Amino acid sequence: MAAPDCGAVPAGATLTVLGGSTCQLDFTYPGSFTWTLPAGLQGLQALVVGAGGGAFVSTADDYGYAGSGGDVRYVDYSAAAPGGTAAIVVGTGGESSATAATPGAVSSTTIGGLTSSATGGPAGISTSWCSAEGLGTITGNGNGNSAAVDQPAGDAGA
Repeated sequence: MAAPDCGAVPAGATLTVLGGSTCQLDFTYPGSFTWTLPAGLQGLQALVVGAGGGAFVSTADDYGYAGSGGDVRYVDYSAAAPGGTAAIVVGTGGESSATAATPGAVSSTTIGGLTSSATGGPAGISTSWCSAEGLGTITGNGNGNSAAVDQPAGDAGA
């Protein structure tokens, strides 16, 4: 079986041919890219992932709070016409900081007039912290934020 025509690989992308018949382009660095859809296009799907948020890190107290991952979108662009253009934006990850971590940026694809976006993850923030003596614990709520939960010494917390 002959390898499929995957078209010209854009700068910044890596091409992998899967199973001898499927072209997979990976864009792993932030930036804006274009790709001309190959003439033999029979189907097209995109997995769009928003950039992760930066971490809040305290260098003085040796603790930190990770930023959250970005949204994930799966889009079926199979109706796209061969020879059309795909516009791909890979969002920049958030900056980690001891004072003001930043959220991740939006990633998106636009093909055949249809745009799909994935929001970047929130930055990690600290509203309070626990001491090294075990007088409390910190719990995350899954969105990059944290809140103090008072627990008796020796209790692992919730």
